[in-house]
Order: sequence, then structure tokens, then C-alpha cells
Amino acid sequence: MKKKIWKLGLLALFCLCLLGIVQGNRAEAARRVRKVTVKAPFGFKVKDYDRNYVRLTWKRPAKSTGVFVYIYDTKTRRYKRVARSRGNSVTLQGLEEGKRYVFAARTYYKKGGKTYYSKYTKKVAVRLKKIPTKRATTLKKFLTNAIKPLGKTLYVWGGGWGDLGGSKEARTIGVSSSWARLFKQSDASYSYQSTLYQSGKGLDCSGYVGWCLYNALYTKSGNNGFVRKAETMAKYYAGLGWGDYIPKRSVKDYKPGDILSSNCSDCGHVWISLGTCEDGSVVVLHSTSNGGVQLSGTVSDEGEYDSYASRMAKFYMERFYPEWAKRYPDGYDRPANYRSHYCQLRWDVSGSSVMTDPDGWQDLSAEEVLTRLFGVKPEIEKYNAEEESEAPETEEETEWNIVVG
Repeated sequence: MKKKIWKLGLLALFCLCLLGIVQGNRAEAARRVRKVTVKAPFGFKVKDYDRNYVRLTWKRPAKSTGVFVYIYDTKTRRYKRVARSRGNSVTLQGLEEGKRYVFAARTYYKKGGKTYYSKYTKKVAVRLKKIPTKRATTLKKFLTNAIKPLGKTLYVWGGGWGDLGGSKEARTIGVSSSWARLFKQSDASYSYQSTLYQSGKGLDCSGYVGWCLYNALYTKSGNNGFVRKAETMAKYYAGLGWGDYIPKRSVKDYKPGDILSSNCSDCGHVWISLGTCEDGSVVVLHSTSNGGVQLSGTVSDEGEYDSYASRMAKFYMERFYPEWAKRYPDGYDRPANYRSHYCQLRWDVSGSSVMTDPDGWQDLSAEEVLTRLFGVKPEIEKYNAEEESEAPETEEETEWNIVVG
């Protein structure tokens, strides 16, 4: 009898120990669950958006390492992770204009070598804006913005380039302070070889034209830009329906706002026309290795340098940008290939595309355009075909030819 009682007691003791172990494991498991419970971000919403970007904001929980942001595919019902942030916001760029997007987010928390996740937030949806197909800007606005970087933006090889059609600076409204900073820190000995591919410090020829277009067509920073290879720009923009593409053999005249891009391997440059002068020369607005963003002039109809266009370019650069003009006193004359090696975009200003011209700028002479842009008439002697003029040094001319956008 005593032996039976002893066995029962031992069994009872074993059961109690087993029960204690189970309860202890359950308590430990419950404790662990409590430790890794992660809350979702609070107040997840679309704060701002435009044609190619969305800014999403939230309040991050105290117990969190960061937040993952997802695009939700309504067809497959799957989440695709597109961004991570340790703060309370993220801006998604490079999105497709006019498309509807659905977003969600969840918190992640790292502890003990493991990552724990919250539930997804409620989904938020937004349809991005589209660039207007008609009357988005005016020729006056395009050219007025185009002169803003003059005399304070140096040439940087690759300046303005980036994955979204331009660097951040080339997709920003207004002139970047980093451009003026480099100009102030430099002197006449500056060489673009010292800043190769430092895209935020200045502009090359295509970066400059892309920036001009962005500031004419957009009112907010951060959308996809318009920087392309110099030799393709005129044709590319015409392909968007912005105007007529004119091959170089068919170019007959130069109107204000025309975009000229060379498809020759020995040129690789792009520039903006400010119109034609009495002697047939054209005022050029562009960025080159000889000083960066500047005004220049082509040869006259007779192929003469020191044309009326180059004289006007010199007048305005010296009058309004004296520090720049002191550093770069020469180089206003552009080689003859500026009037023979370039294809042309002639803007459609009829109102059926993005560019309009209610102020009649496309039909102005170069002198009239410059007078309106700067508020001062050029005080120079007009070109005389009988005057003797000398071509620039061969070495300088070659340098202009080889620098690409």
C-alpha cells in the first residue's frame, strides 16, 4: 500500500513539474510576443505629388527601426517594396505621369539579429498629373528663364546629368546655389577637367538646355527632366510633338527659341537661338568650356567673324556680367560650323502643343529679343561687311568643336 502511494506521489510530482515547464514556456513565449509586437506607421498619407513624383508622410512608432514603403498592385494583389526610410517621409521619383498608384507602408524592427514587421497601413491612392499637351508655357517664359544662369554657371562635363532625365539641380525650379558657388570659388584658370562628372556643380551644353526646358514647362521641382545627349535633343523634342524637326541640310533661318543640336561626331553640341541679326549672324545662348553659360555669336552670311551677333553678345556680357567678362574677354565668335552642322527644332506655337507665343517673340530680331530680355538696347557699331575681321586662332576654334554636351 505504501509503495503504491509512493508511486502516485512521484507521478503527481512529475505532472506538477511538467505543468510548471509548460506554463513557464507559455509565459516566456508570451513575454517574447509582447517584446516583438510592432505597430504600423500612424497617419500614412500622400503629402504632395506632381507629374513624376509622390511625397508620402507618416509618424513612426517609438519601437521601430524604420519604415518600408510599398506599391500595391491591384491586379495581382501583391505589395512591391520601393523605398525604406528611417524618418517620417519619403519622396518617390521617376514615376509615370498620369498613372494611378496605390501605396502602403509597414514598420520594421530589428532586435537580436531578427527583423519583425507590423501590419500594413491602410492603402492610399493618387493619380499623378500629366504635362499639359497644349499651352504649357510661352516662348517669352522659356527665354526669360534661359538667361538666369548667365555669367555665373561654369561648364562642368556631365553637369546636369542624372538617371531621371537630369540631376537634382537640372530638375529644380530656379538657379542652383552650387553653380554660383563654384563660379565664386574659381578664377580664369578654371578647367572643366577638374570637375569631370560632378553633375551638381555646373552645366554642360545639354544639361543647360534641359534645365531651361524644365523651368519653362514645370512649376515644381523633382519631376523627370529633359536632359538628353546633345546630338539627339532637337529630334527627341520634336518626337514629343513640340515642333518640327529640321535636318541640318534643310535649315534656312534661325528664330528666337529654336534649339540647334549637332548630330556630327566632331561637334556634339546643343544651343538655343536668340534670333538673327541684319548681317545674318545668329545670337547663341549655350554652355561651353570657354566660360560656361554665355551669349555668343555666329559668323555672318558672308562667313565673317566679329559679326553683329558676337558684338551684341560681348556688349551684354560685359554690361551685366562684368566679373565673368573680365575672366573670359575672348571667345564671343563661334565657328562657321554653328551654321552648317546643326539640326533644328522649330517650336509649334500654334496652341496645339506645349509652347505658345502670345507676345510674338518668334518673329523678333535678335536685337529686339535682347532688348526685351535685358531692358537695354545694344550700344555697339553695327556690322560693316567691308570691315576687315580676323578668324579666331585655330587652337581655340578646335577646342570649341571638340567639347561635347
